[in-house]
Amino acid sequence: MAHGVAQSVSESGTTMIAAAIGPWFRATMAGAAILALSGCFYSDTALIAAGERVQPVDPGLWERLVPFADDDWAKLTAEERQAGHCRRFEAANYCSERVTVAAGPDGSYRVTFAGDDEASAVAFAKLSGNRFIVEQNDEGERFYYALAIRKSAGRFDIVLPDCDRDRALHAYAPPTKASAAECLVADRQRLTGLFGAFASQARAAKPQIYLKVAKE
Repeated sequence: MAHGVAQSVSESGTTMIAAAIGPWFRATMAGAAILALSGCFYSDTALIAAGERVQPVDPGLWERLVPFADDDWAKLTAEERQAGHCRRFEAANYCSERVTVAAGPDGSYRVTFAGDDEASAVAFAKLSGNRFIVEQNDEGERFYYALAIRKSAGRFDIVLPDCDRDRALHAYAPPTKASAAECLVADRQRLTGLFGAFASQARAAKPQIYLKVAKE
């Protein structure tokens, strides 16, 4: 599975910067060595059909900004912040890495993080307005879902709903009999219901931010 690379661990092993698994959506928490996979909506098969894929992201080089907890930010040394390409952005703390986005002929994208050998397959489907459902798949494993908000031609915000924390979503799109596990999305209808409800709600969580890198 592809990994993000903007990572730094302190000598005591208690600080980790933006270590990502399934790098578009999921990130390990500071001080944790295990993957934080719980809470993600997923499916065992692709739910975005080839005919509904859209390509709103310009191919090329992008910078991914991952939010960093304020409490852990204060513990970072100057060297760790430099190693993780960390900075303040829009009054919040972020660490960053470079991402190469390539458009595929099938309407999807191949997303590769600097230092990674494998690319992630990513597909977008229009939800409403400037909002999109994003589907990511790594090496034929599970498909994970997030909300993308197009702020401009050079910026996308990625927000990940939490099926455990965002309990109100299940009232809009309850699990089907074929999907007893709440985090498992078994059909396209439920996926649309979940993300339609999520897109309409106020979100306090900081997004992951993707900024187009100007040609150097």
